[in-house]
Amino acid sequence: MRKDEKAELMIYCMKCGNHANEYNWTLATAAKFSNKPYETPTLISLLLKLAKGEKLDGNSIWLVCPRCNEKVKLAHIPLPPWDELQAYVEKVGEEYLNYKF
Repeated sequence: MRKDEKAELMIYCMKCGNHANEYNWTLATAAKFSNKPYETPTLISLLLKLAKGEKLDGNSIWLVCPRCNEKVKLAHIPLPPWDELQAYVEKVGEEYLNYKF
């Protein structure tokens, strides 16, 4: 579903101090929190909304770090620079951006 399967956007985890690819964060979060198919948005879609200034309660949205498997609030994820977000979206494509796991 991602246009470029090798595309990477490394996201920092404040809990373990490691970086992991956005795709792995999305899969780990979906595995932990999805009760039914197609309800967990991609992490990149949430990061783009934050970068655009859209209202999201980052303290109520939980993610799972694929490295340490700890739950992390979206508000505690450092936002990558806008140009990195856009470059990643260009590589993975709109279909992945809007997909829900």
